[in-house]
Amino acid sequence: MDKPLSFSGYKRFTECPKKYEYYDIDKHRPEQLSSALIVGSIIDECVGAILKGEDYDLNSMIEENTFKEMSFFTNDLDLDLIDLNFLENHARDLGWTGTDDIGTVLKGLLADQKNLSAGQTSLLATAVWESLHIKITAMLASFNKWILPQIKNASDIQLHLDDGKTHGYLDFTAELKDGRKVLFDLKTSSMPYSDDAVLKSPQLSLYAAMHNYEYAGFIVLCKNLNKNKIKTCIPCGTKEKGGNRKNCATCKEPLDVVMEPTSFSQLLVSKVPEHNKSLTKEALYDTIKCIDNGIFPRNLNSCFNQYGQECPYVSTCWKRGK
Repeated sequence: MDKPLSFSGYKRFTECPKKYEYYDIDKHRPEQLSSALIVGSIIDECVGAILKGEDYDLNSMIEENTFKEMSFFTNDLDLDLIDLNFLENHARDLGWTGTDDIGTVLKGLLADQKNLSAGQTSLLATAVWESLHIKITAMLASFNKWILPQIKNASDIQLHLDDGKTHGYLDFTAELKDGRKVLFDLKTSSMPYSDDAVLKSPQLSLYAAMHNYEYAGFIVLCKNLNKNKIKTCIPCGTKEKGGNRKNCATCKEPLDVVMEPTSFSQLLVSKVPEHNKSLTKEALYDTIKCIDNGIFPRNLNSCFNQYGQECPYVSTCWKRGK
């Protein structure tokens, strides 16, 4: 290989060796970004600033990315979090004359992203990024409240690791309040990680081997929020928490709803066994041998379900419609 194998490259190869060839060797890159990549980059930048004690401008980051061409995921859009009245007016300004509920319209646009007009694309992006802004804000607040107090000091933020054969970027290392020195990978996820996730992570095993660390860990920020709805009846003062009721149980008047969304976060740490480190290195080195020998078979089982979406090279391999 001309350059060391990254762990993301290893993941591409294991998903489909032909995908690795297209992306990493032929440099045939998908034109469209994904929201997951952008959100991950924003979270990384903000957490890095927090660990350094620096300020960050989340609003500017959101504005910079709102109208970039990208694909969105279903759970990016949470209708409870966004101002549907504003979005309906925005849709009207863009020429929409429909009578359907605006939330239903937005869900339809999200499900058919490949066939949208410029106005529909703008409307969807505005809605999704309003939702993502609130999610990111809640995730960072959760990091500050639950994770940061457990960290005595942090270093090696976005450190580049390179052993000549493999390379990657480490999110950061930290000394915890209990004295353990841990190599961390920061993740966002819709669901909590299992307690043994660190021991099952080839990436953490590899980085622990490369950086000579005994302990490794995940910091997981959950994208699915607890809405914490507080419902108040203005006429009679009745208050309710949660539930689907829209009208006051006492006087039947509409309830005023206020939300204080919060995110769940995890700090998972494990000692990385030496066997895990050597096993991961062996797997990556064997992958390098396949690459050096030009072995790139197609994994047809992965074409139509990669993180809930089609592989970006489906049309290249299957030549559908030709």
